[in-house]
Amino acid sequence: PFTIIQILWINLIMDTLAALAFGEEPTLDRYMNEKPVSKKANILTGYMKSAIGVASVFITLVCLAILKNVGGIITNGTGNFEMVTTFTFTVFIYAVIFNSLNTRSNGFNVFEHIGENKKFSIVMISIAVVQTLIIQFGGKVFSTVPMDVQHYIVALLIIPADLIRKALTKNK
Repeated sequence: PFTIIQILWINLIMDTLAALAFGEEPTLDRYMNEKPVSKKANILTGYMKSAIGVASVFITLVCLAILKNVGGIITNGTGNFEMVTTFTFTVFIYAVIFNSLNTRSNGFNVFEHIGENKKFSIVMISIAVVQTLIIQFGGKVFSTVPMDVQHYIVALLIIPADLIRKALTKNK
């Protein structure tokens, strides 16, 4: 459902800008108290796999729901191809932004130590601002149409989805 330009923007966000944002995460003393990990251990822990799984399932299901207008999720512009693809693009990008908060912390406070990595905040806020400008004014270049606030809010639901995952996997 994405155009070539949209895919290039997605790739820039998920690779380059994410690396810049997470590159200066603070070192925390609690990591020094963890037992060493075997050289033969999988690089992806069960916790990481569950985080990736929940985020990917959430984003996939919500984007498919938008494309298929499940439950009348599209309240205005039904049948308008550009509106549907813009809504999908909006949710995809904002879900990635909000999920970046989820991945910063194993706990329930998604803002834990956020002040210690100013670059994270600058990069994520910049992505959100540029993404909003692309959606609202990108028009012909990005094949977008302006969205209402409720379209942006749908992506925010990834945070409670991950908090539920954290609650269910906390003791495992």
